[in-house]
Amino acid sequence: MQVAVGVIHDRQGRVLIGQRTARDRYQGQWEFPGGKLAQGESIEHALQRELQEELGIRVTASEPLISIAHDYPDRRVRLHVRRVTGFRGEPAGREGQDIRWMEVRDLHATDMLSGNRPIINAAWLPDRYLVSAIRHYGLGRTIATIRRQLATEQSFMLQLREKSTARGELRQWLRQLGPVCRSAAVPLLLNGDPQLALELGADGVHLDVAALRRGPPIPRGLLLAASCHDLSELELAAAMEVDFAVLSPVASTRSHPGAPLGWRAFADLCREARVPVYALGGMKPCDLSRARDAGAQGIAMLSAAWED
Repeated sequence: MQVAVGVIHDRQGRVLIGQRTARDRYQGQWEFPGGKLAQGESIEHALQRELQEELGIRVTASEPLISIAHDYPDRRVRLHVRRVTGFRGEPAGREGQDIRWMEVRDLHATDMLSGNRPIINAAWLPDRYLVSAIRHYGLGRTIATIRRQLATEQSFMLQLREKSTARGELRQWLRQLGPVCRSAAVPLLLNGDPQLALELGADGVHLDVAALRRGPPIPRGLLLAASCHDLSELELAAAMEVDFAVLSPVASTRSHPGAPLGWRAFADLCREARVPVYALGGMKPCDLSRARDAGAQGIAMLSAAWED
C-alpha cells in the first residue's frame, strides 16, 4: 500500500498529528496526517488531496523528507513522507479526528502508530552530519568552523570520531566542544563506547559495524547512530532501533578509493531502510539535493566539513 504522509510545522516548530477514530482497528493511536495514493496518482497530488479532505488546508509547497516501508500484521505499507513548507487555511479535524500540535521530541512518549516512529526522527534531524578529524585539522580550526556555520544559521549534528585518542584527551576536547554545541542545540555524538559517551557527557553514540554486531547495551537517553554499508547492516541497525544510520561509501574518497556504492545503489538501499539515512563518502554541500532526491535524510561530511 502506497501512502502519502505530511509533516506540517507551525511557527513554533511544533508538528501536527491526528488520532485514529473508532472506525479504524488502530483506534486511539496517533499518526502524521495523510492517506493512500489512488491509482496513477503522484505523491504530491495525493498529499494535497488528503490534507484538504482531512484537515481543510491547501498545501502550497512541500519537499521530500523520507520514504520508508513498514510491516503491519495485515499489510505492508510504503510511507512517502513530505515536509509541508507552505499551506493555506487553519487545520481542523474534518473527519471527526482529534488533532494536536506537539513538540517533535515529545512524540516518542505519545502512542504513535509503529510505522510513524521513524518519521519522528526524520522530522527533527538536520540534513548535515559533520564528522570530526581533530588530529588532522586541529581543535581550534574545528571550533572556528562550527561557529562559522552556526553564524549562517545552518543546522547540523557533530560526530566526534577520534578513535586513537586517549580518554583524557577526549574529555578535554569535549569540555571545549560541548559548550559551543549546547549553546546552539547541536547534538554531539561520540564514536565509540556507549558508556564512555555517557561518562563524557555526549548527547549520543555512533557505533561502527563491529559494535553494531555486538549489540552493546545502550544507556537510555542517548542518541544512537550506526555506520552501515549494505542492506543487512541497515536491517541490523533498524532492529537495534537506532535513531539514524550513515550509509557509505557513496563516492570514492582519499581514505577509501575502492569501488563505491554510487547513487543508484544508494537510492535502492534507502528505499529498503527503515530508519533515516545519511550519505557518506566524498560528500560536499553541493551533494545535498542529490542525496535528498535519492531518499536520504541528508549528507555526512568529513573533509569537506573542515576544508575551506
